[in-house]
Amino acid sequence: MILTHWKGSIHTDHTNTYENVLASLFFAGLKTFVREYPNHYPRAIYFAENWEDEEDFVPDTYLDVTDDWDTYVEAASCYTLIAGPSPPFRYLQWYDGASRARGAERHMDRAVALMPYRPFYARRRAVESLG
Repeated sequence: MILTHWKGSIHTDHTNTYENVLASLFFAGLKTFVREYPNHYPRAIYFAENWEDEEDFVPDTYLDVTDDWDTYVEAASCYTLIAGPSPPFRYLQWYDGASRARGAERHMDRAVALMPYRPFYARRRAVESLG
């Protein structure tokens, strides 16, 4: 499974991550590409909710993180950007509120919202008529 950034971001590093992950999946899945290991493709790809990546983000998968929340806060607090003396954004406050709101949507204490990757061919559907 791959968990990565969504493309609808205000940050170019997030949009570049999105593009690079999808490009690497293309090459990793090619059977004709010469490499040391056999071709492969992940079972699932999810984009995680991020206050900076909200454009067109439509989650439909919720992961209960109630039991792991303290570990997340401890890990995130190691980054000066997030928990330094003057963070540019109140990240921990936003993620605290988002985890509680997403949890409430699914009757959990805390949850993170994810959006699965849907390749263009998976979004195609047959119709009987247009009328």
